[in-house]
Amino acid sequence: MFDILSLILISIFFPVIVLVGKMLYKKENINRKLIVGLAITFLAMELLRFFVVASYYDGAIIPSEEVPYSFITLSCIVCLFAVFNKGKLGKIFQGAFCLTRLVPIIWALFDSAVYTNAYDTHAVAKALYFLECGIILTISILIMSEQKITAWSNLWAAVLLIVFAALDCLVITFWGTRDAITLMWGITLIVSFVSIGAVYGIYLLACHLSKKQKAKTIDSGKDNG
Repeated sequence: MFDILSLILISIFFPVIVLVGKMLYKKENINRKLIVGLAITFLAMELLRFFVVASYYDGAIIPSEEVPYSFITLSCIVCLFAVFNKGKLGKIFQGAFCLTRLVPIIWALFDSAVYTNAYDTHAVAKALYFLECGIILTISILIMSEQKITAWSNLWAAVLLIVFAALDCLVITFWGTRDAITLMWGITLIVSFVSIGAVYGIYLLACHLSKKQKAKTIDSGKDNG
């Protein structure tokens, strides 16, 4: 229960702190700089998490059942393409990354094995995973605040999730990880698919409310004029 509470609080408060800081700082092009900086930090944390887990074993050889692989690893790769590829491919990855932002959190809520390790007594790898979830939410919010996410992004997000599910099946079957293809695994995957539509729905609602607010501001300005 404490882990779940920590995951939720860190995931919520990390983007809140960053976004409040951005509002107070008020510097030109701060959005882009934040996105790039957080993407590099995300990669550094994911690599650090792997090396932290590796340090617990002789010769840094991680047993197959303890390899820290989950959707967040794939999300890190997609994030780099979304941030640094400025072409059409980058747009596709942006949509897929933003709409799957809740998946690492959902997977952690249903399966603690994605962030726990028996030798992680100081909870270093766990803390890194929680912080990465917060970084994912922050980057996706910043991207969605300046880039239009189309309905097609739901398809690309679903494809990304299908790719992960296929890879996870292969890893579980041939690598012998702690996970297993069970009913809970299937439920987690279904909830992850639902979260894609939920995030897109919230995005559309936010866009609608933003347009409404702008229209009110313009009308108010006309009345005052």
